[in-house]
Amino acid sequence: MDTPGPASTREVDLLKEKGNQKIRDSEDFIGAIICYSQAIELDSDQYKLYNNRASAYLYMKEHQKALTDCEKSLHLEDNTRAHALQAAVLSEVGYLEDALHAVQRALALSPADTEAVDLEVYLTRTLEEAHSCIDDAKRRMEPHAELGEQEDFLGAIAAYTRAIDLYKANYRYYNRRAVAYFQSGEMQLGLQDCDASLDIHENTRAYCLKAAAYGELGQLDAGFECIARALLLSPEDTQSLKTQQDLSDMKALIDVNSSRSSSSSSSQAINRRARWVKTMQANTSILTPLPLTASQLLSSKTLLSTVVGRWRCVRTHRRTACKPLHTGSSAC
Repeated sequence: MDTPGPASTREVDLLKEKGNQKIRDSEDFIGAIICYSQAIELDSDQYKLYNNRASAYLYMKEHQKALTDCEKSLHLEDNTRAHALQAAVLSEVGYLEDALHAVQRALALSPADTEAVDLEVYLTRTLEEAHSCIDDAKRRMEPHAELGEQEDFLGAIAAYTRAIDLYKANYRYYNRRAVAYFQSGEMQLGLQDCDASLDIHENTRAYCLKAAAYGELGQLDAGFECIARALLLSPEDTQSLKTQQDLSDMKALIDVNSSRSSSSSSSQAINRRARWVKTMQANTSILTPLPLTASQLLSSKTLLSTVVGRWRCVRTHRRTACKPLHTGSSAC
């Protein structure tokens, strides 16, 4: 961009001051952003304008826009305020370690900057507390049996939850809490944590945990889909390969059981048929065959009515427990 002339420089300064005043007097961050943007259109080489607009974006919770302006400012000049603003934004969205690195870069330029010093102290303490919560959760998940300790999944979940509250953007914390949920039987909550982990960062561990959980739930197709995604990220991952094998073994076992069940059903049907035949033979043995003429045998209508008549006699015999019928009896 061409260097602005004296008139443009004065206008840029006026717009910058107008934006600052809007924040000081009425916390009109939108108005301030408009002023800073107009100033940047006139002179895009002033890194301080990007810093001011980034600060306004931060107050408006427009975190991505704030980070973009910090990067533009740093591209123009390596300066303390841009690093400090970057740290503040990252801290607010939960990226504590990245925020700590940013504020340390700010302090490397200006060791006496009080705001940067305070932010570094806050981030360090918060990270220490989060790590302490994780250690507590691990102890609850892996107790010392020789000391009589027992697994405390609910306590572990509470500790992981506290760590997540402190360090929202750590996807590993969600994976850890998912394991605790799974082991406590809360499968759906565990799956939700896996999804939260993947929203932050696509990682093999979360996919692998989801695959194992779907296997436990009997949803093998969903499990195979997750493990395929895991292996796309890391084809040689040992845990993913083991989980894939477990799912394959589970599917094979289900197929075998299904085949046995089908075979058993067929055998049962054959046995039922055999028992039915025997029963029919036993029931029809109480009847003396009725003599049929050749013409009657040739008559399908007569044959059908005769069979039906005999079957009704069998049913009547069952209900009344009558004695065996004699030849030529008309009781049937």
